[in-house]
Amino acid sequence: MTKEFNLAGKDWFTEQEAAFYCCVSASQFAQHYEELGITPRKFMGRKLYSREELSGVISRSNPWHVTQTPIRTIPGQGSAHERTIKFCEALRKAKTQEEKDALLDSLGARSTPGSPLDAYRKRRDRK
Repeated sequence: MTKEFNLAGKDWFTEQEAAFYCCVSASQFAQHYEELGITPRKFMGRKLYSREELSGVISRSNPWHVTQTPIRTIPGQGSAHERTIKFCEALRKAKTQEEKDALLDSLGARSTPGSPLDAYRKRRDRK
């Protein structure tokens, strides 16, 4: 169970509070704070971390990149963007799930057996 900290109004944190502020475990924080350039201060025998410095390090970190599956397009004439638009329109106009599945099958875009979507499809098909 994770200990909750009330950090409201605090400008300086203990190591445990700093880890909580950064949304990582205390061991993760202790292992990596030096390589991130975070410098603790020694005050009255306590190791303290600045809220401002922690916030700055988080702000300067790399953005999260969500891996997206490549957009599949209908083979044929026109730019990839035009083919993608045509495919999306065809998918939207498909009236039944079988028609949608056939479109996806034509591109090889259906999930492989054992994918997380299989359980959903089985549950959906029971209706």
